[in-house]
Amino acid sequence: MADGIFFEKQNAVFDKLKKDLAKYSDDLVNQIDAEIFASAEEMATRAKQRAPATPNGRLRASIDVEPDQSAKLAYDLVARVRYAAYVEFGTGPFAQEYTAGIDEEWKEYALSFKTSKPGHTPAQPFFYPSVREIFPQMVKRIENIIKG
Repeated sequence: MADGIFFEKQNAVFDKLKKDLAKYSDDLVNQIDAEIFASAEEMATRAKQRAPATPNGRLRASIDVEPDQSAKLAYDLVARVRYAAYVEFGTGPFAQEYTAGIDEEWKEYALSFKTSKPGHTPAQPFFYPSVREIFPQMVKRIENIIKG
């Protein structure tokens, strides 16, 4: 696996959706897939906007959406620079402080940046807020597609 931030854990919404795929028409599955991709692209755009600007622009340029080759209706939202997670979560006590307000799914990963050494990097969240903002909207749009 390349360096960066990767969240591959499946959400209960997607687990149910994937379980029910057999009962949906190919056209409906294609519409759902298009919505998931468009939402992932929107998450990436928001994350790029929120990511701190650096002189070389590497962090923002590293944020992308890739199809997950191992799963149907799945895309990985990634930040492919080694330091992305340190920027997102902070280091040392900053990482611990940041984890107090995030979902359990993200907490374990975020806490891996808390060490016994003093931290020098405050959290500058860009990835998590973008996912949390767009995800509920995506779920509603998928529900509307299914309802017709």
